[in-house]
Amino acid sequence: MEVSENQRIEILRKFLKMSQTEFAKSIGMSQSNYNMAIKEGRNISGKPVYLLHSVHKVNLDWIFGKIDSETPVFINDSKEEDKIRELERELLKTTQELLKYKTRENEELRSKSATAGGQK
Repeated sequence: MEVSENQRIEILRKFLKMSQTEFAKSIGMSQSNYNMAIKEGRNISGKPVYLLHSVHKVNLDWIFGKIDSETPVFINDSKEEDKIRELERELLKTTQELLKYKTRENEELRSKSATAGGQK
């Protein structure tokens, strides 16, 4: 049995564990229009399809039945992954610098404390 585009969109919604209202809003539709389209078999097209791709990162070839899979197929956005890795590297570097600074600061405080204690 072939699965329609709307059935695949409904599979995606359930896979993402979103209510009809949440999901419809995420693709620029009202819940009532989304529900009508799903129940009446009207194709969802235009901006909502674009938002399926850009917001939910679903592969549109899966939506249109060009990829045969029972579960949604998502796109890999390597640019986004690269940005995340770069931010993680920057965060790690900043954390290491902060740790070095705090270590030096603590050593200076101990040294001053030891010096002040010896002068009493």
